[in-house]
Amino acid sequence: MGRCGVVSISMIGRTVSIVFLAAGIAFGSEGFTLFENKIRPILEEHCLKCHSEAKKVKGGLLLDRKAGWKEGGDSGVVIVPGKPEESLLIQMVRHEADVEAMPPKSKLSDSEIADLAEWIKKGALDPRKEAIGEEIKERGFDLE
Repeated sequence: MGRCGVVSISMIGRTVSIVFLAAGIAFGSEGFTLFENKIRPILEEHCLKCHSEAKKVKGGLLLDRKAGWKEGGDSGVVIVPGKPEESLLIQMVRHEADVEAMPPKSKLSDSEIADLAEWIKKGALDPRKEAIGEEIKERGFDLE
């Protein structure tokens, strides 16, 4: 787990102690694990054929990078961190009536939809750093 620390600040004769978690490791590690173990595989299997710079960019939406979903697509913002019910992505994968169903030819499993909703509810942590227009480097280890 993450390292903890305490910072004391003196303000007008009073000392205030603030407890913090170094680099957000304790909070971020759960979200990182959720993204890598559940969300990235869902995106790779069901979304990136049509929503990545490497293949296609349908609807103006990139899901192969954080910058893409943050910008949104032709239909607007698709993910509202912390608010799965307000996120167009969740409405689309649930195949709700007033939105275009995604993926169009099949439906995600209930557990995949629940994982996406949980990820969004927890803030949609996404460690991918590529900017729009930047080439994505293959994941893997470089031992050199």
